[in-house]
Amino acid sequence: MITVYIEPRVDAECKGWDLTLQVGMAFDFTRPFRDILQEIMVRLCASAPCGLSMPAYHDREDFVEGTLDWGSDSFHVHYEYSLGFLSLWSSDKAALDRLSAGLAGIVAVSPWPE
Repeated sequence: MITVYIEPRVDAECKGWDLTLQVGMAFDFTRPFRDILQEIMVRLCASAPCGLSMPAYHDREDFVEGTLDWGSDSFHVHYEYSLGFLSLWSSDKAALDRLSAGLAGIVAVSPWPE
């Protein structure tokens, strides 16, 4: 289960659409963004061919970008430890709506940690 602290929603973003998962506090390097992406991939790959392309891991990495492919859809991925979020972006709102629906069963909203 992926715990988020703000209800995920698809929002208009510069020339496209963005689904943001607020998974932690700023500069919380204990948040396992790559593990979260793997959990997303397990869920998505159960319903359609998928793939994830990310750069090699670097200790205390920040603002990491990659690509997630699911079926015929492709999404820009980035996460920032400095802001505590994982973002999935597409120029196709319908594709991002499908992605959001596909993740609904593994995302749980929780109050901010104390």
